[in-house]
Amino acid sequence: MNTSPRTPRRNVHALRQLVAHSILAWLSGRNTHAGSLGYAEPAAAPAWTPTSPARVPRDQSAAPETDEHRSRSFTLADAIDVQERLTARDHELIGLLARHRVLTTQHIANLLFADDREASKRLRVLTELGILERFHHGRSPGHGRGQLPWHYTLGPLGAMITAASTETAIPTASDTRARAQRLAHSGGLDHLLGVNDFFARLARTARTSSGCALSAWRDSRAAALMCGNHARPDGYGQWRERGRGTEFFLEYDDATNALAVTLSKLRGYRYLAHIGRGLPVLFVFTDPARRHAFGQGLANRPELAAGLLVATAATGDIHEHGPAAPIWRTGTDTTPQPLIALAPAPTANPAAPIESTSRSPRPTSEEL
Repeated sequence: MNTSPRTPRRNVHALRQLVAHSILAWLSGRNTHAGSLGYAEPAAAPAWTPTSPARVPRDQSAAPETDEHRSRSFTLADAIDVQERLTARDHELIGLLARHRVLTTQHIANLLFADDREASKRLRVLTELGILERFHHGRSPGHGRGQLPWHYTLGPLGAMITAASTETAIPTASDTRARAQRLAHSGGLDHLLGVNDFFARLARTARTSSGCALSAWRDSRAAALMCGNHARPDGYGQWRERGRGTEFFLEYDDATNALAVTLSKLRGYRYLAHIGRGLPVLFVFTDPARRHAFGQGLANRPELAAGLLVATAATGDIHEHGPAAPIWRTGTDTTPQPLIALAPAPTANPAAPIESTSRSPRPTSEEL
């Protein structure tokens, strides 16, 4: 009778996870480098020539379309083997999707490629490798009806590589695909795409304009932590232009909440200004009429924005001129200002997190 002790199965699984973490983390670190992600100005920015997204039959626009590669299975061994085929830019893209969850072909082209055709070629390869998952969504901001661009999120191998680099549990391929399906059908997807579209356009401006840089882009979770949950921004950014710099919080309004809810979000920002952490708050509106109503609300109740620099813009102007252009209106000022002119107060220092309190106001925000 064999009396030798047996290693419990869960311990074997934990050991495999540890080994996989070590190998994947080492390989990921070897293939990445700092100072890119579309945030730093390149030595020579290529011209941008956008092309039209692929068209699909109109009757498919009501629901996401799954990708043909979903039936493949992937293992930790695949995640290790695929590392040799990944470039530094591929790792940058994995990091972007880990933080911001979903990006369209054009978003990714704006952030990392010369144009969307070059991006599409590489994204197709990464999808076939299992690094990415993709789906169609019929209501993407900035695209007409019947034009359904691919939307990309992390695939099984991309999620494994991310887990190794962040020292979290490595997900199974089925878990990753289920997460992608939930994202594709989420009611908050349009809102998330709108936020990411704003920052991707700003990154493109930085890559194609001398002396400009999007030096920071944080998602809603990271931005809320910066605010100690006193406010719940949809994003935070740092913008530099020809030796000048500004920081801002972003609120993306797609008219899914009552206008009173949108106005109530200013309460948390007033508190941040009161403690010396105030920054410009940018409100982006998909509906110009709602933007006008928001301005009227502030004019009727100026105490709502007391001590704040609140600027508004419409998505139509952003798509036509870019987020950094003179499209921002503040208060009753009828002269649009460029983004760089919206400088924060000298005492603002949002880099360090603010202590959170359970009694702090938590305005309603769009979340997935």
